[in-house]
Amino acid sequence: MMKNLFILVAILFFVSLAGGANAQTNQKVSVSKEIKVNLGKTVAVKGEGLKLQFVSVTNDSRCPEGETCIWEGDAEILIKVSKAKKAASSIKLHSNATSDQSRDYGQYTIKLIALEPKPKKGVVNKARSYIATLLVTKK
Repeated sequence: MMKNLFILVAILFFVSLAGGANAQTNQKVSVSKEIKVNLGKTVAVKGEGLKLQFVSVTNDSRCPEGETCIWEGDAEILIKVSKAKKAASSIKLHSNATSDQSRDYGQYTIKLIALEPKPKKGVVNKARSYIATLLVTKK
């Protein structure tokens, strides 16, 4: 009985891993077109072998909607970029134009266009609700 239970749990574990791997790259996008990526998801750039994973929001100090702030604030996100036969790299992108909104990875430039949802007074954004709009251009 216990052995059968162990086997069942092991099978379910491996099936969930396989399903998660297939669900990771759920979108194929083109160079020079805006890309929307949900937090935790990966997108592949058509014909380039390039993958972008929206790993986390490391900081979000943007001014909440409806508030009057001295500074517009800034959001910082972490993106994992990889390409076949090249080492993966983690890059941080900022929403504020005075910070690093774009970074280079090999022959590509990756830019953060927007981060949604915008903060609202008295509302805490759920981590999984974040969507980054990125633009990938080729040099």
